[in-house]
Amino acid sequence: MKRILMMSGALVLAAGAAMADVTPVKDVKVETDIKALSDPAAQAFYEGMASDLEAQIIADLGTAYNPDNAAGARLSVDIDEAELASTWENLTDVGQSRLGAQVNVYSDTDNSDFNNYTLSVSYPDIAVYLPPNSDISALTVDDPAYYQAMIELFAHEVVERL
Repeated sequence: MKRILMMSGALVLAAGAAMADVTPVKDVKVETDIKALSDPAAQAFYEGMASDLEAQIIADLGTAYNPDNAAGARLSVDIDEAELASTWENLTDVGQSRLGAQVNVYSDTDNSDFNNYTLSVSYPDIAVYLPPNSDISALTVDDPAYYQAMIELFAHEVVERL
């Protein structure tokens, strides 16, 4: 029991140290052109993705997010609709599914403080974000648990790169 508590304490300290190194952010914007998806069912399913991802990034930022911080960075995420469409077309083949986006980090007050990269997360990495006792073999890309796990993983990866 002591060993578990010591390991848990170490994880909490490591998480706290990691958050201390996160760039302060004052603005998060996530965009996607859902109308670019030709399948109406895909449009309906992914309709809230931009706002869901934006909310998850802000939640993961914790105290590093402060819209009143004039020196805070701005974070812009443009979701790749082609990857969404491809994932939807392979509805039952979650092994090939991905969520990708162009991520831009920039500052209004410091021109040297910027970053620009393409981020893509895929199915094999979502296992830790699935609810306990999830049957991974039964998941499809239209499963709410799969969707939430992809959102959480993507947000985590964005915050980790700040």
